[in-house]
Amino acid sequence: MSNRHLILSALLLLFLVAFYWFRQDAYHSLEPVAARQTLWRELEPDQVREIRAYLGSEAGKLVLRKEGDSWNIASYFGAPADGAKVRFFLNSLAEMKGDLRAEQRDLFPTFRLEEGKALVVEVRRGERSQKVDTLLVGKKAPEGVGCFVRFKGHTQVFLADQNLLVPFGFYGGAIKTPEPTSWVDLDLVHPDRDSWARVELVQPKESMVLEKTASDEKGGSRPSSWVWKSGGTEPAAEADVETVVMNLERLRALRILEPSQTDGNGDGGPTHGIRITLDNGEVLQYLLTPPEKGRGARVTTPGGHVYEISEKSFAEIYSPEDAE
Repeated sequence: MSNRHLILSALLLLFLVAFYWFRQDAYHSLEPVAARQTLWRELEPDQVREIRAYLGSEAGKLVLRKEGDSWNIASYFGAPADGAKVRFFLNSLAEMKGDLRAEQRDLFPTFRLEEGKALVVEVRRGERSQKVDTLLVGKKAPEGVGCFVRFKGHTQVFLADQNLLVPFGFYGGAIKTPEPTSWVDLDLVHPDRDSWARVELVQPKESMVLEKTASDEKGGSRPSSWVWKSGGTEPAAEADVETVVMNLERLRALRILEPSQTDGNGDGGPTHGIRITLDNGEVLQYLLTPPEKGRGARVTTPGGHVYEISEKSFAEIYSPEDAE
């Protein structure tokens, strides 16, 4: 072998060694530096009043706010939020554990944890949401489980055991403005039927009234049955009434409509309705516009929000025999 070949081989070997050590230095932080620990030790989910999430500036931020016992999406025309999902998210933060992977500021880009590029999650506590903890969320873990995080004002980078990007609609690729629609509560009828005393299904020509009978079971959590009282055609069997009540309890929307999408609610507006009288005397009223070509039925809830439901869901309430 000529000297030239030997020199080229030696240079190539040196390059490969240098490249290897460069890669090791850049990604040495993928190995744990310290034992796994609970990251948010003082977080009490019940004390949280507001959650904010945004990328870079606060423009387009997602704001979840607790009003009384319910959550809403304050940044999305006050749409009702899925309380179960919010509680699950907060419990996940409280239980989140992580391994320390780095403490050098110059490694932030490795994990996409620079301010302006990381997803910012603010958790606000106290009656006026004055206590603020801020978590920056970066890349998901190489193994696909968990993600890299750090607290604002701190340089410690942790590999968390949960992927906090998913609840905000990020499943891969670049992080963008958090998506609010995934937090919307699409279950339309609250509370459940245990609290109902009477249901009136309003239709253009007549209304059907269903009433709850007294429970036959001492301490039972469900009423013994629902019965047809008046209006419409008397159901052939008690089971048919139960089917209507069950369909109503399970009524779920396809999506919530933004205020700009609710101008055309049909030529004649709502023609159907649902009145639910609770055991305490409170009345909940829903207004429904039947489905039209190219779109489902529309439901205006007691809170004034408008949702779209499928044609099948509409039929399951007013014509269950035709919805099979």
